[in-house]
Amino acid sequence: MDELTTAGLDQKSASILLSAQIKEQASFMNSVTERCFQDCVVSFRNKDLSEKETTCINRCADKYFALSQVLGVKYWEEQQKFMQQQQNP
Repeated sequence: MDELTTAGLDQKSASILLSAQIKEQASFMNSVTERCFQDCVVSFRNKDLSEKETTCINRCADKYFALSQVLGVKYWEEQQKFMQQQQNP
């Protein structure tokens, strides 16, 4: 949270932002889990996932996390541009 307060946010705003980020991450994890489960798990006959299901889930999750990382970097870059524009109108 020190990074947020040094970025010009007061303690309360930083706390609210951090809480929102945690909720967003939890929501993202839930959607990845649900989507990959629906796409990959086809049988409930065994208590364990098949090798094919495990591979599918791993690939599915890897794609979501890679996309999330790319979007996060792009968002950060755009945020930096916006902050510079606000400082230098």
